[in-house]
Amino acid sequence: MPADPLARAWVRGLALINAADSHPLIVPRVRHYLTDVLKCSDDQRLAWIQHWLAAGLQAIETLPAEHPASSQF
Repeated sequence: MPADPLARAWVRGLALINAADSHPLIVPRVRHYLTDVLKCSDDQRLAWIQHWLAAGLQAIETLPAEHPASSQF
């Protein structure tokens, strides 16, 4: 983690994209709901997972480019 408090907050926020935005939408409880209650097919469930993972990963890739201190990565 960076020593600077503002930089630490930025890194934590970046990590939270996955932890709070993408991951909760693909956990087993949600996947079981999609399959067992909504009766989604395997292909539909896979499309759901791929959509939310891709959205989170895109945000993780985009945001550092907007942060001047991230040029070292």
